[in-house]
Amino acid sequence: VLQAKQKDAPTGRYEIRVSELRAATEKDRTLQEARQLHRESERLGSTGKYEQARSLAERALEIREKELGPLH
Repeated sequence: VLQAKQKDAPTGRYEIRVSELRAATEKDRTLQEARQLHRESERLGSTGKYEQARSLAERALEIREKELGPLH
């Protein structure tokens, strides 16, 4: 199910197109690792394992800052 971010957006049909198909780069793989770490940190936090969650969240942030810059 797709939902518009704006509450007043008109309903209609939407189409998603793949505009480019390419092999994952090292940067893609590194950012995917950061996403996985972030998801796992959220899961751990929701189960009360805050120290483990924080450690993973900090690692995910380090990766993102290294790849995308500190202001991203």
